[in-house]
Amino acid sequence: MNVKEIIGSIFSIAVKVVLITLAAMFIMKYVKEAYTLGYRVFTEPAVATGDGRIVEFTVGDTSSVYKVGQKLEDVGLVRDAKVFFLQELASENHGKMQPGKYELNTNMTAEEMIKVMARDDSSAQSEDDLLYNEDENIISVDDMLESTVGLEDEEGLLDEGDVSEGAE
Repeated sequence: MNVKEIIGSIFSIAVKVVLITLAAMFIMKYVKEAYTLGYRVFTEPAVATGDGRIVEFTVGDTSSVYKVGQKLEDVGLVRDAKVFFLQELASENHGKMQPGKYELNTNMTAEEMIKVMARDDSSAQSEDDLLYNEDENIISVDDMLESTVGLEDEEGLLDEGDVSEGAE
């Protein structure tokens, strides 16, 4: 082997080592960024703790989720519009965001804000339509029906003579 061939193979090996090192560094950098972004999507805390600050926020008819995220970032309700966009994609309320005015708080997580903005007016109940138990908890219709099935006769609530079907 002559000197030119030896220098050529050393140079070739050096170039390959440099390229592999650069590729490895590139891959590691973007894997770390992807991991951090993915971690933030599922664990991002609220912007503020405690009472927070209430912000009136409007979602337009044609607003995209990313645009909403940008506006939320501008008013200080979320840290990053891209993370909000990905959180909405991963949310159980994906695609359900409704136009309207909302009162959002800086102590709300993005998931809580998405849930508020995904309200369904057609199934919403007014405060007057809700039933509460003695502990101030809302009672569902199913719970109410279950509780009436077990009523005993001694309470005087279910007397066979009290039942009428309209005919005497």
